[in-house]
Amino acid sequence: MTSKPRDDLRDQPLDNPDMNLFTDGSSYYEEGWKCTGFAVTTETKVLLAGPLPPTLGAQGAEIVALTKAAQYAIGIRVNLYTDSKYAFGVCHATGMLWKERGFLTSAGKTIAHGQQIKELLEAIQLPSELAVIYIKAHTNQENQLAKGNELVDQAAKAAARQVIFAMTLTHQGELDLELPDMQKLYEELPEEERQLWEKLGAEQQNGQWTLGGKPLLPKRYLIPIAQWHHEKTHGGPENTALRVQRLWAAPGIYTAIRRVCEGCRLCKEYASLKIKAPAGKRPPATYPFQKLQIDYVEMPRAMGYAYLLVIIDQLSGWVEAFPTGKNDSKVVVKALLREIWSS
Repeated sequence: MTSKPRDDLRDQPLDNPDMNLFTDGSSYYEEGWKCTGFAVTTETKVLLAGPLPPTLGAQGAEIVALTKAAQYAIGIRVNLYTDSKYAFGVCHATGMLWKERGFLTSAGKTIAHGQQIKELLEAIQLPSELAVIYIKAHTNQENQLAKGNELVDQAAKAAARQVIFAMTLTHQGELDLELPDMQKLYEELPEEERQLWEKLGAEQQNGQWTLGGKPLLPKRYLIPIAQWHHEKTHGGPENTALRVQRLWAAPGIYTAIRRVCEGCRLCKEYASLKIKAPAGKRPPATYPFQKLQIDYVEMPRAMGYAYLLVIIDQLSGWVEAFPTGKNDSKVVVKALLREIWSS
């Protein structure tokens, strides 16, 4: 018979807890990479966040987030909030069922996220008192629960993007970045650049600098990042800038991108090829009303009419016009059959 991981585990909030923690996992594709990450926050502050192996997916990331939160809350009374029904169900029902079955399916194969579920069931024992509560995501409400859930959602997405940050930098050989050690980005940051960031309203937390919710890109990495994104599509400066700014807050990136685009050998070669398509030809009509030019003109609505159907004979230039209530193909066919080709 199955039971909860601990007898006192609740699915409703504890009164006067030591902490309220929000958990979330995120998994999505961006720039051709699968990004997966987790986060743990309070209502106002990010406590834990980082990237995860892309093979986990969103459900695995949700389990990891709850595990990290329970480990963080060792020895205290805590409410853990999640918007994942899957993770909530693992804590209160299916987790112990899978444990009794050895985390195996009826076919004897390991269940999805078996190791992560095992670690979660162990971590649940660490707080002195614990409630794991399900809350709805993206409710657009203004209470503390909604704000905390929105913060953790954004933090998990940002943490997942760290995979791309590392790939773009290590691809260029500019930085030996081992996830999730994003602090390496800001080693030997010039004082002048730090002061500029502060004037722009940047924030520093756990050794990482962010502006507008995105990590700040130091000046010395502008060129390699611009080059990496430009080589993906060989688009112009505006296109490349949009790709960079989806991921980074990067003061000075436009100058770097222009340098990269102007120096791109492949772009220069294609720009020098002047391929001019031959002018289109249309054989002239040989008798009246053989070829017609047809279009609608929108008019002020009156007496049930809103459009003017105009038909011009290409050979003679003769014009026929008919007021209509609609501007679809059925009206055109009726006009041709009744007014143009009827005789």
